Amino acid sequence: MSAIYRTQLFNPADIDNVKKIQAEYKAEPLSSFEGTAAPPAAPEIDFPTYNAAEAGGIDFINYLNFLLRFCPAVPSEKGLMEQFAKIGIGPGELFDPSQYPPDIADAINKGISDAREAMAETAASTSSSEDAFGTRAMLGDNYLLRALQRSWEYTAIRRRRPSTSFTRRTARETRWMRPRTITRSRSRRTGCLPPRLFGP
Repeated sequence: MSAIYRTQLFNPADIDNVKKIQAEYKAEPLSSFEGTAAPPAAPEIDFPTYNAAEAGGIDFINYLNFLLRFCPAVPSEKGLMEQFAKIGIGPGELFDPSQYPPDIADAINKGISDAREAMAETAASTSSSEDAFGTRAMLGDNYLLRALQRSWEYTAIRRRRPSTSFTRRTARETRWMRPRTITRSRSRRTGCLPPRLFGP
């Protein structure tokens, strides 16, 4: 299990306060939080063996196809998925680059290279990660920003440390990021779970 969360950091001198807040974070199953019966265990998933060399090139599509099994396409992306299907991208599909003419394989690799360059350029010109975190509805079809978001989250997981950023938060968001409201308790004002501010 992994979790991506953000803690407001006002300035470098505030880091000790951030660490105190993060030390109070607690992760627990929703059923435990609500005091209800736990749901049946999820079925075992046979994850493919990760190969960094393959994931960095055209063969990444096999990993993508595996993950798409768990990510049903939303109506707004139906057209995109129909286009992707033409080059073997689809839930559970087996992608074999040797089955494609060299010019098609080269075009896919070029697309991967171009995407990496675009992400690097955007990251280099981004002074705050604030606008890169949000729901699907908030980020819309800005797939470049959404890709950067996942890239930053993946990096945080690999480093096994929370991602802390210098960003502006609204009063409402800051209130709900206090540990006693986001980890253990319901809202004392409404009696309901804290609102989900980020994530899909």
